[in-house]
Amino acid sequence: MLWKKKEKAIYAPLADVHCHILPTVDDGARDMDTALEMIRLSYEEGVRLLVFTPHVREPWLDMFRRHFSLFEQVREKAAERYPDLLCYLGSEVYFTRELYEEHREKFRRINETDYLLVEFSTSCGYADIEYAVGRLVSDGYLPIIAHVERYAKVFYDPDALRQIRRMGACLQMNASTVTHPFDRSMKKRVEQTLKEGAVSFLASDAHDPLKRRPAMQDAYQTVCALCGEAYAKRICYDNAAKMTEGKWLN
Repeated sequence: MLWKKKEKAIYAPLADVHCHILPTVDDGARDMDTALEMIRLSYEEGVRLLVFTPHVREPWLDMFRRHFSLFEQVREKAAERYPDLLCYLGSEVYFTRELYEEHREKFRRINETDYLLVEFSTSCGYADIEYAVGRLVSDGYLPIIAHVERYAKVFYDPDALRQIRRMGACLQMNASTVTHPFDRSMKKRVEQTLKEGAVSFLASDAHDPLKRRPAMQDAYQTVCALCGEAYAKRICYDNAAKMTEGKWLN
């Protein structure tokens, strides 16, 4: 682990606002059984609020039409097993200027609020994200930058991250980055970003039950040890609860 966790496990209801559990629509769950297994694992991790965020990008653009009907099926089956699990539908949009101009009707905001999960090419620079955030905010979206740690040219520039947040974007970090950073440089930068309070959401970005599984609890406890329980609870549950109700984050 990156940082020593407290000896006693700290329980809290957790939220996962970025996952690919909706079956057969992208590179996530391959069928309904896989989706239900991922939900089981997520629930065992302490997750009680789950946002399904299927990809909106090539080659899955046409799958948009199936999102809602599949979500209703999964939610019904999940409710039978876990009646206290809150499930919401959103999307993860791969932002390009062309996609924004030609396929904006396929962008599904989270639970029909103004919040939209957005990803970029890993080679993008500050100007690319600045443009996207500016366009999205001006058009009424509240953008959430998915797995912000993947955009090295921006993530390793604290001033760039601060400016993006000032423009109105929230930052989401993957739980696996907290528990298993790529190298020492990333470990240090993850620690700095969390201690600064720059991250609004921690999420699993789960794609399957094995290699990219919906693991949240270890990351939650790691943030507890590093930044305190209040901040960990905020980025692992409280902000998600506010977001799905369309409320502004503090």
